[in-house]
Amino acid sequence: MKNKKDLSGLAAKPFSTFFLRQLSGVGAWLLLSGAFLLVGCSAPAPENTGSSGDVTSDDIVLTQEQMTQSDLKTGRLTDTIVSTLLPLTGFVDVPPGHRYLTGTYFSGKVASIHVNLGQQLRKGDALLSLENPEFLTFQQDYLEAAGTTAALRQDYERQQTLAAGNVASQKELQAVSAAWNASAARLSALKAKLQLLQIDAERLNSGNLSSLITLRAPVSGVVAGIAVTGGQWLNPETTAVELVDLSQLQLRMEVFEKDLAQIKKGQKVQITVPGKEDQTFTGTISQISPQIGMDSRSAGVIAAIDSPWPESLRPGMFVRAGVAASSLPVQCLPSTAVAEADDTFYVLQKTGTNSAGIVFRKVEVMPRLTAGSVTALNFIDKPLPEAEFLLNGVFQLIQSAE
Repeated sequence: MKNKKDLSGLAAKPFSTFFLRQLSGVGAWLLLSGAFLLVGCSAPAPENTGSSGDVTSDDIVLTQEQMTQSDLKTGRLTDTIVSTLLPLTGFVDVPPGHRYLTGTYFSGKVASIHVNLGQQLRKGDALLSLENPEFLTFQQDYLEAAGTTAALRQDYERQQTLAAGNVASQKELQAVSAAWNASAARLSALKAKLQLLQIDAERLNSGNLSSLITLRAPVSGVVAGIAVTGGQWLNPETTAVELVDLSQLQLRMEVFEKDLAQIKKGQKVQITVPGKEDQTFTGTISQISPQIGMDSRSAGVIAAIDSPWPESLRPGMFVRAGVAASSLPVQCLPSTAVAEADDTFYVLQKTGTNSAGIVFRKVEVMPRLTAGSVTALNFIDKPLPEAEFLLNGVFQLIQSAE
């Protein structure tokens, strides 16, 4: 029996804490077993025409015709980077400036509601109508103040002309000026009150006074909540409608203090929704709280979710995330290039050609991790960079040779 080198230091690690990133070329993210893998396909290598030397019991010889008929391919190892993933959980949210709780500054009865849950609104769209007889008083006071202010202005201009001709005293002019300024100040205050009621003071006249006002959306967004019903008395401290601007989404997470050293701004986060592991999207860590919670012993971490994201993603949704914490270079082959026999794993390395055909030798390996179509490997004897391996059909060949 041939001697085998000690592999105790090469124990395979669970894939749930790893993903692969190809050093060169273009790859695609695959979500597998709770981790992420950037798969790099091994490109076919040029054929080795060197001599095979002596054929041993560990060798398998294939003719070129067999290779072609079975569509067998050879290729070289792919250099990759294995990154340990720090598993985290969190929930989807919107930035604080993208959530709006709308209400009223003045009490009133809800006369009608103009929106539905989930409805997309633009700034200025009607939310609901409020009714209160006191609203008539506000409008009446404004119109009376506007009339008084206009009259006092005319009086001031007249007194100014008389004072210039020494017909009126400066004392009379000052009194009229003070009265005009006071009335103008009251008019401005009443106009501001009407603006809070969302009443256009410039269009207000004695013929269009109303006890009914319409509350409108202060921003564009989606109706995320309606907290009132028709006929309800709405007070200033009560939220009527909640609006959410979904143009930006973020992931809120809590990271334990022992793991915070592995978190940095700018790190990429891979995100999945439980039950929809086939949908993977990414984010970028943008904020890390400087304070540790005394009870939770964790700190808040926020990642901005990269656009585009699936339409099914909603604020408040629970998600799983993984942050690449450390990296380790490895070599990998397609999983079809690795076969197990008698609790030992092998690959078929091309050693050359002879008169019988192409010679492949069984080489014992230790799989580090396997995900989908790629397996990262440890070799007992490290192969040369130009070494070629059979990429498919290995299992059947090794089983038939046993």
